[in-house]
Amino acid sequence: MTILSCGLWISALLFVVCTVDRLFVKGMKLGLYRFFVGPAVLVHDLSQVVACLLTGARVKNVQLANPKGGRVEHEKPKIPGLGDLAIAIAPMLACGAVLLLIPRIFSIPLHVAPPLPILVDLTPDSLAETAHGLIDSCKGAALYLANAHYSLTFAAFIYLSVIFVIGITPDKGKLKYAIACVAIVTVVMYFADGMMNNAAENFAVNVLWGPLSFAVPMALLCLGVTLALSAVVSAFKSKKKTYPLPKGMTSPA
Repeated sequence: MTILSCGLWISALLFVVCTVDRLFVKGMKLGLYRFFVGPAVLVHDLSQVVACLLTGARVKNVQLANPKGGRVEHEKPKIPGLGDLAIAIAPMLACGAVLLLIPRIFSIPLHVAPPLPILVDLTPDSLAETAHGLIDSCKGAALYLANAHYSLTFAAFIYLSVIFVIGITPDKGKLKYAIACVAIVTVVMYFADGMMNNAAENFAVNVLWGPLSFAVPMALLCLGVTLALSAVVSAFKSKKKTYPLPKGMTSPA
């Protein structure tokens, strides 16, 4: 079930980072946010350009240094269906690859304890146990950040890791293609694993599970922080609004 659990957690991660990105875009200083995640935006957009070239989608416009975020405008790919899937999934593959390289560059393990739970089945008990395990993983991520011995190197490691987790966010309107691609790959790997001498299962356990156990709790922590910031910003904006007095009333001196 590790392969299927990987697919489910990756899909959940896509939903979470999309929510984080949309909340920041909607309620925060967009230019500052895009500057903060700039390296991930660069990799995100360049990966889409490469995917467009590979699928025959003519690139019409590329904006890598836009305060509102990078943008890649392209025509329909010449490979229908699969081309859309490839373009949608390219940022996840590219930013995910960078995320796998970051621990090697900084010589810092990319994991928190306890790891994500493996979903055994869809029974209520299993789902409850999975939810409890996810909460424990989020607590572990929070403690990991709170108890770490911070240095410039570690701060750079956390910064790059977090922004490249956010960088896997599919572009607006492409989330469905990314989820579909994850589902297809997951199902294919699951049924082909027996013919591959458990190579897919080993890949899921040895390569994907550690980064996923880092990315999902960190993304959920980012979501919590984003929701809190959004609430503060909304409250601040509401206080600044002026409302017209009803007709016939005057403001007190």
